[in-house]
Amino acid sequence: MLTSGRHLMLIWHVLTAVPLHTFMILEPSKGVLSQIELFMSRFFWGEVDGCAKQHWRNWSALYFLPEQDGLGINELEDTVRAFGCKLWWKLRTGDTLWSWCMLSKYVIMEEHVTTVPARPSSSWVWKRLLKARDFMEDNMQTLIRDGSSYFWFDNWLGTGTWQMTRTESHCPKLELQTYLWGGQWHLNPIQELLTLDERQKILNSQILMSSGKDLQIWMPSAVGGFVLLSTFMKLSPTATL
Repeated sequence: MLTSGRHLMLIWHVLTAVPLHTFMILEPSKGVLSQIELFMSRFFWGEVDGCAKQHWRNWSALYFLPEQDGLGINELEDTVRAFGCKLWWKLRTGDTLWSWCMLSKYVIMEEHVTTVPARPSSSWVWKRLLKARDFMEDNMQTLIRDGSSYFWFDNWLGTGTWQMTRTESHCPKLELQTYLWGGQWHLNPIQELLTLDERQKILNSQILMSSGKDLQIWMPSAVGGFVLLSTFMKLSPTATL
């Protein structure tokens, strides 16, 4: 007969790992996640003669870290969200057939992927991507090389996009290199769309152009690339993956 500790080890390494490949592709409903968590809860507390034992604590309370009187179990909903974030990263950084097809289908020429709204005809995959968009864009920064990123829509200063602070002003979809060449800023075409403080911040920024396309950096990671563990830690301080 297994002890509670061994039950916990099996939950950590087996029961929570089995659906991971499904979570990478599909976004299960909350009802499905609740059913999986019910199975884990029953397995942890055990049963006698086919009847479940008394559950002494709510299962959601066990998601906390051990020092917070929890068991350090990762919440399945956070796991699903993290894999949704990974899909967004692949969309924004991957030069793949999948990312090309998704962008071609849902982003028209005048739009940028960070501002495209959800539409009734959107697939469940695209809706899942949009759920992760705001969180991901808040934690991504553009590393400037050739200036091919977009001035208004990419976070190239690390302080957020310029478009975020505007609700009525029209922000043209123009690349950064439109306003930066020869190592100098040329902001005259858009000076009416910028405040004095914004213009000063841009002029004070030290950006050196180089060869190669601009890169996206995942700021929570020390290496700059997308790391699932750092995403878990941002989504949930109780993550133990």
